[in-house]
Amino acid sequence: MAWVSERRDVLSGFFYLLSILLYLRAVQHGPRTRWLLASLAAFVAALLSKAIVVSLPVVLVALDFYPLRRRAWAEKIPYAALAVAGALAALALQPAGVGGFAGHVAVHAGLRLGLSLYGLAFYLWKTLVPVGLYPQYVMAPGISPWDWPIVLSGAVVAAVTAAAILLRRRWPAALPVWVCYAASLAPVLSLIRLDPQQYVADHHTYLATLGLALVAGAAFASRPAAGTLAVAVLAVLSWRQTGFWRDSLTLWSGAVEGAPYSSTAHNNLGQALAAAGRLPEAADHFRRALELQPRHANAYYNLGQALQRQGLTEAAAAEFRRALEREPALAAAHNSLANCYATLGRPDAAIEHYRLALRYQPDFADAHYNLGNLLQSRRELDQALAHYREALRSNPALADAHNNWGVALDSLGKGAEAVEHYRRALEIDPRHADAHNNLGLSLEAAGRSEEAVVQYREALRWNPRHPGAAVNLARHTTASEANRREQKP
Repeated sequence: MAWVSERRDVLSGFFYLLSILLYLRAVQHGPRTRWLLASLAAFVAALLSKAIVVSLPVVLVALDFYPLRRRAWAEKIPYAALAVAGALAALALQPAGVGGFAGHVAVHAGLRLGLSLYGLAFYLWKTLVPVGLYPQYVMAPGISPWDWPIVLSGAVVAAVTAAAILLRRRWPAALPVWVCYAASLAPVLSLIRLDPQQYVADHHTYLATLGLALVAGAAFASRPAAGTLAVAVLAVLSWRQTGFWRDSLTLWSGAVEGAPYSSTAHNNLGQALAAAGRLPEAADHFRRALELQPRHANAYYNLGQALQRQGLTEAAAAEFRRALEREPALAAAHNSLANCYATLGRPDAAIEHYRLALRYQPDFADAHYNLGNLLQSRRELDQALAHYREALRSNPALADAHNNWGVALDSLGKGAEAVEHYRRALEIDPRHADAHNNLGLSLEAAGRSEEAVVQYREALRWNPRHPGAAVNLARHTTASEANRREQKP
């Protein structure tokens, strides 16, 4: 089983290829207007899927050069206009600032050019020799445009470009394939796109290498044995690569191996380890993420979560505060910090941060639920009920909110209403031992002792160590035996 990722690439690629096919139909068969309009419509759909397809007009010009051998500039104007509009829209949606690796690149124009040349060489090499592929690649800190991988990449790009130009008469497909390759990659190279950390990514090659695949197919057409062997080798490599995407732990372990300087990779591996219960290891990766990117608010938050789950409440609270220093509107950090304060016996501070969490995220079900619990412990029952109601409005499957709502209603002497909420909690989670026990207490108070016994037993069925249910069942059993003794003649 593998993750399904970058579906927008698949969707945009489909419409991109459809647009090219319709364009070829227009050129070869006509009537041209109908087919060109259909091609433009497919291009619009591709742009709406993902802006990476803005290179299509260049690809169509390259196809005109070879194999179509024609010149038709005017018909490319609508494609170019759509591409410019798509590019501007994509740029408008980009974050206003950059940081980390991208911030370093942003102030070094030579480095941006060097990394773009590196990307062109990197993708070509990984297409020809698809080994050592990782989910993420991050350049080491302190790079310069004169580092040998960048200089070598520039030389390779220059050599391939020169060869494609010089050999254009002998191998006319070489130049248009190389132009299509470079143009398709242009939107994701560092000259145009600044990722906060990543400078290359495998999925950027989906469209760019289509021309290379066509050339390879043509080369192997007259050599079927060699082609079969190549396909078999690629199939094995693909099967192996799919294993990286088996689950989050495998994926981000591979990412850290390939990108040891990636704060994102270490943070995400930490999350996967935490989900697997490996909390000390998770904390180590969160700390490494923070060494690489000290302003990574989510890494502080995740580190706090790992420490909190280990019972290190004071240390966890410190990490949540650091997260909020970097990102004051991080509602999850406010909620978790409030939980720490509640555990540490600081209810007023806890209430303040629950309310801040709800200010930034009004539909935050957990914050409503947690605030309701704290208010209930302070006997502010009407406010507690209001927050349980809001929690369930945002998350109707929150069985605990129904259970605690019932407890608050019992405290207000509204036993019949409480019973309804306990039952709703059990509809959501039939194994909810607390709800079974509380329902038993309400039924017993209403004189329905036999039904209460059933609920106490259900509570102990799902939690054999439930102290309340064990005491209540024992008390009821003792009382029943006493009644039987009194009734004997």
